[in-house]
Amino acid sequence: MRGYPSSFCKRLLHSEGWIPTKNFSRSNVNLLTNLSISDRRNGDAKSAREAFDEVPKRDVIAWSALISRYSRQGHSREAVNEFVLMNRRGVDANQFTYGSVLRACTHLDFLQEGEMVHCCIMKRGYYQNLFVQSALVDLHLKCGKVEDALYVFENMSERDLVSWNTMVGGFAAKGFGAGAVQLFRLMLREGFCPDRYSFASVLKGGCSNGTEGVRVTHGLTIKFGCDSNDIVCGALIDAYAKSGSLGDAKLVYHSMEVEDLVSLTALVTGYVHGRKNGVEAMEIFSDIHRTGMRIDGILLCSVLSVCADVAAFDMGRQIHALLWKIQSNHDTALANALVDMYAKCGAIEDADQVFNEMAERNVISWTSLITGYGKNGLENEAIGLFQSMERSGVKPNDVTFLGVLCACSHGGMASIGQQLFDSMMNAYGIQPREEHYACVVDLLARSGCIKEAYEFVCNMPIRPTASLWGSLLGACIMHQDAVVGERASRHLIAMEPANSTSYIVIANIYKSLGLWEKAEEARRLMKERGLSKEPGWSLSYLVKEPRLLEQLA
Repeated sequence: MRGYPSSFCKRLLHSEGWIPTKNFSRSNVNLLTNLSISDRRNGDAKSAREAFDEVPKRDVIAWSALISRYSRQGHSREAVNEFVLMNRRGVDANQFTYGSVLRACTHLDFLQEGEMVHCCIMKRGYYQNLFVQSALVDLHLKCGKVEDALYVFENMSERDLVSWNTMVGGFAAKGFGAGAVQLFRLMLREGFCPDRYSFASVLKGGCSNGTEGVRVTHGLTIKFGCDSNDIVCGALIDAYAKSGSLGDAKLVYHSMEVEDLVSLTALVTGYVHGRKNGVEAMEIFSDIHRTGMRIDGILLCSVLSVCADVAAFDMGRQIHALLWKIQSNHDTALANALVDMYAKCGAIEDADQVFNEMAERNVISWTSLITGYGKNGLENEAIGLFQSMERSGVKPNDVTFLGVLCACSHGGMASIGQQLFDSMMNAYGIQPREEHYACVVDLLARSGCIKEAYEFVCNMPIRPTASLWGSLLGACIMHQDAVVGERASRHLIAMEPANSTSYIVIANIYKSLGLWEKAEEARRLMKERGLSKEPGWSLSYLVKEPRLLEQLA
């Protein structure tokens, strides 16, 4: 490795995009040799730093090597700092330096710093470089500047598959599913052959078009020979599950040559989002556990959510025991899932114990237990925990307020509930959603303040929904308020003229007050519109829960 670069160093240079010149110095050779050695050992940034410090004369290649190493290994802040120091030392960056520092800015969400780098790129004449332009597109997309990303992309003199994948993936990640699909189609029209990353990106956004859209993309994966790739299979399972087609998701999962953890997690998460067939999801998990597949925290969080939705208390406890076996120190996400599961299963003492044992608590931790207290009839404890949360310095979010408002509603605490609602808007600047307004209406109505509840609905800044009028109508039955009940029923009938419940409810209110003629008029109106009362029914759901830990006993 003395004198000039060896064949190994040349390969290393080309792999990083560096082209050696005839003036390539021995210092640079030593630097690259040390960097390659650190890659072989453990690839740590510390070794790269030590190698860099040994270089007496640091040119753009040396600086670019260090910045690239920092950026690739997740030390983004150090990469940005070294870039700033490099500029102060008067060393001009090249396209690879700019690409690396832009990647670091993207990771840190440093849009302002990235725009400053953009200015340097324009000044140094590297704007038309494909590598730099792709990094700029990625920066703007991931920092939320979609229009700026589009501008850079449209003005690229040439585009490769990487730049197209960046655009498709960026649009999908930001929730612009239709835009991601449209870009994918444009990419195909321009003659590019999609790879596994192309399909994974478009499938992330393609579920917005429903199951048919996912099936069309699935057909393309078969056409281009990507249907057996693990990344594509995982994306297909996720897309099918999110579009509501769990049957198709299962078919893809079972068609895989090797069923991996990512695909399994996508399938189980699909059951969580679909909120159906929860028992089947637990059976799949149990079968996989018996095969000895490695299980991670993300999958366990999904299974615990399924247990919470179907109130599978025994299964939830078994998973808790499994957690102690494979991971004695639970992370915050897993602990939150346990709190939520125990609370929804009615085991509030167990939820309380998990919460108290948590090393770190975030807003989800507090919200899960506050909501659990409210749903289990412990309204005072819910309000007390909310106050403790405020004192601890954790800022509540809109879901936290929804949980504590529901607790106030169930406990008939109208005054405290109204104070919390005002605090949500004035102290925390959180704009109420429909659910918050419904809670306040229910809160006032349960406390007997029917007229105040009606005035609140009429003065809301959003248009009242049918469910909100239905909530008010139900309170009118409880407190036998025919005046407000009649007004609420008119609104409800206007919004849902085909719903027989509204006519029946108002007729029952009139009957309870002895207004038989008005009750008969409501029934007659329902009959004239061809509506009939839906028959009542009950469901008994008996499930033998799968034994998860039978092999661990």
